[in-house]
Amino acid sequence: MQLYLTAKTDIDDLVIDYIEVQLKNGLEVSLNWDMSFVECTSDGFYARYCGVCFDEEHADGKLNELEGMKIVTVGTYSETHGGEGEHPVVIEYMEFVESDNLEFRNAYPLSPEQVPVQESQFFSEEVRARIYEAFLAESWR
Repeated sequence: MQLYLTAKTDIDDLVIDYIEVQLKNGLEVSLNWDMSFVECTSDGFYARYCGVCFDEEHADGKLNELEGMKIVTVGTYSETHGGEGEHPVVIEYMEFVESDNLEFRNAYPLSPEQVPVQESQFFSEEVRARIYEAFLAESWR
């Protein structure tokens, strides 16, 4: 399973270590991944996370368990702002991709009921292609 994510933050070197979510069955799991590819923007970043796991177990075949999930916390890291912790970040868009896809908009800390969705929050095909090309280049090394 892969996760595409768009985040906004004022911290230039911020990265996401993990995302703690509550699944629709009430179980809380930590979303982790095997590899990440991040492209910084002027006000945040785009990321592609490959090999998504629920805690330490690969989430392949479990896309339906993410339907209706809610983000509990986002573990972040910033060398310039104290290392590990929960730094200010807004996750505007998440797309889980496997044989199908599952999208969340205004996922953290805001919910769709709090903020209207704008089309500019989604990955453009150009950004998706650049992240994918970076992934392919990295995989050949």
